[in-house]
Amino acid sequence: MSSEVLAAPAESSAFVPARYEDGPAKTLAGLSRRYAVDTRNEIPALWGRFVPHIESIPNGVGGHVSYGLVTNASDAQTFDYMAAVEVSDARADLPAGLTTFHVPAQRYAVFAHEGTLATLCETLDGIFNRWLPASGHALTNTPSCLERYGEKFDPAAGQGDLEIWVPINDGHTSQTQTPMPPVASRDEWLTQRKALLGREKELTRQRDRVNAERRRLSMVRIEKDYIFDGPNGKVRLLDLFENRLQLIVYHFMFDPSWDEGCPGCTGFVDALGDLSTLSKRDTSFALVSRAPLAKLEAYKQKRGWDRTWVSSLGSDFNYDFHVTHDESVAPIEYNYRDKAALVAERGKDGDWGEAPGVSVFFRDGDTIYHTYSSYARGSEGTTDAYSLLDLTPYGRQEDFEDSPPGWPQHPTYG
Repeated sequence: MSSEVLAAPAESSAFVPARYEDGPAKTLAGLSRRYAVDTRNEIPALWGRFVPHIESIPNGVGGHVSYGLVTNASDAQTFDYMAAVEVSDARADLPAGLTTFHVPAQRYAVFAHEGTLATLCETLDGIFNRWLPASGHALTNTPSCLERYGEKFDPAAGQGDLEIWVPINDGHTSQTQTPMPPVASRDEWLTQRKALLGREKELTRQRDRVNAERRRLSMVRIEKDYIFDGPNGKVRLLDLFENRLQLIVYHFMFDPSWDEGCPGCTGFVDALGDLSTLSKRDTSFALVSRAPLAKLEAYKQKRGWDRTWVSSLGSDFNYDFHVTHDESVAPIEYNYRDKAALVAERGKDGDWGEAPGVSVFFRDGDTIYHTYSSYARGSEGTTDAYSLLDLTPYGRQEDFEDSPPGWPQHPTYG
């Protein structure tokens, strides 16, 4: 590690780096939470929860040195803060709730904080609001800064060996201010990539487990005979199956008063690939909206789509599946939360209207069952046949899947 001690400038300032330092790459393990500027006084409580874990963190290095890591700062004055220690192996099993973060090798302006923790915010404000704009330096992408609590730091007194390390771009990294990933050596990149690969594989295994659980969900009999307007006249929900066993419905947001469909839903349909595998797996797909059929047909022609799309205007379908919200018709509910929970989350009432979602149905003869619905971000990533099949009772119907006995299955990739 190289460092350069800086001489004091002619005009003294409380916010002058003690030195510049080239810090090596390191992996930190700790407890993280997102904060806003007006809630950063809650950070000590995060440290209170993290400190008891330190002794149980495997492969720790650096003795009694710990770090406060600030990342993902936004224009909305929110940021992620991690209370952490350095570890030698990102792949080690950590106590529940702890995560790791790789800090790349980069150059820092290092500041000494002379006061107690009570005045730390003043030092940070001085660094970022006074020193940085006048310094000619630009921050690198990540992290925003590191608080380094050295071995002589006294937690009880809240003062001692405390430094603020600010990663800067001064010729050792990219010469532009274009947001970009940090630069590392091939070996450093490979270490990070292998660690990420382990998490990706676990994500795949977890997705398989969730899909297996979905295939074991019970189902609810549909008692109403829903009628829709289609290009060839009135159609029933049963007709949308097209004599197949399973039906996937995408609830496309299109209010009757609108002239065009929801941009997000439009992007979803634009992204749909070849869904021919659905019919091979005894599954149909349809779009349902509340706008009148004439508007759906006009918009469908404008977009160049050939998907089945029907209007539920005049039926209870949208209200029963909680994608149209009107308290005069039905109680407000979305994503399995009632109005009180939604208001608490959103911080406001009103403006309910239309909402997106996807619902799955299964039929036994002429009897229809509702098996699954997902809302909000739950339909993200379901724009290909396999992802849509994952939402159905039968799944992809391939032999790698953990499905109940008797479920139809074919050779994987066969």
